[in-house]
Amino acid sequence: MEVILLEQVKKLGKIGDVVTVKGGYGRNYLIPNNKALRSTKANLAHFESQKVDIESKNDELTKSASALAKLIDGAVVPLIQQAGEDGRLYGSVNATAISAVVNEKTKGTVDRKQIVLHNPIKYIGIHAVEVDLHAEVTATIHVNIARTEGDADQAAKRFSKGDSVMEGPAGATSYEAEAEDDNTADEQPAKDSSEENNADEAAA
Repeated sequence: MEVILLEQVKKLGKIGDVVTVKGGYGRNYLIPNNKALRSTKANLAHFESQKVDIESKNDELTKSASALAKLIDGAVVPLIQQAGEDGRLYGSVNATAISAVVNEKTKGTVDRKQIVLHNPIKYIGIHAVEVDLHAEVTATIHVNIARTEGDADQAAKRFSKGDSVMEGPAGATSYEAEAEDDNTADEQPAKDSSEENNADEAAA
């Protein structure tokens, strides 16, 4: 389907561009979130009549996002979680938890949908997390996941000196650790088919 963009959308286009997108993406995301209009003669005419106001509103949103980025960019925010001896969390940390602690510590207004987290965090450590505040504005925060406030303080001091602060297999990131777990499982030797056949024959 074709849509008219009402704001800049990464890897898609800028305000006023008429672009082709998948139907589900347009109907379920772009249009409901006021990021686009279905491309029709009536909507094109409507856009042209409102173009100045739309661009002005986008400028205001960009300025607001830039101000928030200055507030949170580079922030190291502690998040206390229970974990095992190997650093694996009892559970995981998702975008909702991260946005809540960022707003609490920085007095920001980050929405959970702005947190770019492809997979939940599952290990103790300081994790860099991208925040998409606007199509033209991003920030990076460092989520300091620790067992106690004291551990978080020590981790923050080490991090400020440039040290890597991460638990898990060989200090790997959550994703590296999970990959190692998967590889270990894959490397488990399969039973010899001849042994299985012998067992079946013996049981017969």
